[in-house]
Amino acid sequence: MDGFYPDTENLIRFIECDRELIEAEAPDVVVIDMRLPSMPAAELAGVPVVTISHFLPTTGYTSLTSRQRKLGMLRHPLYVAGRIGSILDRDPFRARVLSERFAEARRRLGLPPREGLPMTGACTAFTTTPFLDPPARPFPDGWHYAGPVTWSVSGGEPPPEHGDRPLVFTSQGTLGARSAIKEVVRSLSGLDAEIAVVTMGAVDHG
Repeated sequence: MDGFYPDTENLIRFIECDRELIEAEAPDVVVIDMRLPSMPAAELAGVPVVTISHFLPTTGYTSLTSRQRKLGMLRHPLYVAGRIGSILDRDPFRARVLSERFAEARRRLGLPPREGLPMTGACTAFTTTPFLDPPARPFPDGWHYAGPVTWSVSGGEPPPEHGDRPLVFTSQGTLGARSAIKEVVRSLSGLDAEIAVVTMGAVDHG
């Protein structure tokens, strides 16, 4: 995530661009899904915000500590071998560096101080459940479980039907990796099952 906002000046440009868009559209509320500059932009525009969060562990309300999560990874040695650097890194996603940049950007833009990254707000919907991500303590007022995000495409078509064979659904989330998708599809190609792969445009469908 550090690469998206390499310095404070770049981050302020993102915030100002989002602010201009919000003021031009004049919405009653801004719904933010992981676009971090939009939070201070909406504050500057004076528009209330609803944030969507997919990661309870980033909030400090998770019931699992960072140490417990890392110990749990030991059950998957191949995964650990490929991620050993980031696992040992105390700040693998450069959250502390980004927090400092956001703090400086807020100061320059005349906004009040705020700790951490703007990933949650006064009103936050978590796309998970208490069963999957039990909280360590009660949520603040305005924080709610919204449940997992289900099938959603333009036009509202239902999911494609499949036959009697097992269905394997593969998704890498937002960013994806071209090499990983190809390897997954190659590995599953001999399986007697129907394979549904979300490519996010990372590979040619052919």
